[in-house]
Amino acid sequence: MPLSDREQRLFEEIEQALIADDPRFASTGCGGRSKALSRIPVALSVIAALIGLGCVVFGLITGTVLGASIATAGFVLIVASCWAAIVTRRRR
Repeated sequence: MPLSDREQRLFEEIEQALIADDPRFASTGCGGRSKALSRIPVALSVIAALIGLGCVVFGLITGTVLGASIATAGFVLIVASCWAAIVTRRRR
């Protein structure tokens, strides 16, 4: 559940006070996530979209009812992973 504006401001104030009080402790990762860790959700979304694309292509190639179901599931996976990537990027 996202924080309210007031809670977000309080959290940022506490974070800034901690950084000012003990910069060495804050640099160990408590002040924020590293860039590599922040890219993981987006990378997983890209991988999921590629898997979904593969499902769509496979489903269209087979041309059966099962293939159509696989293609539909692949399309849903593509849309869901793109949505997850966008939401993840907006949160930061």
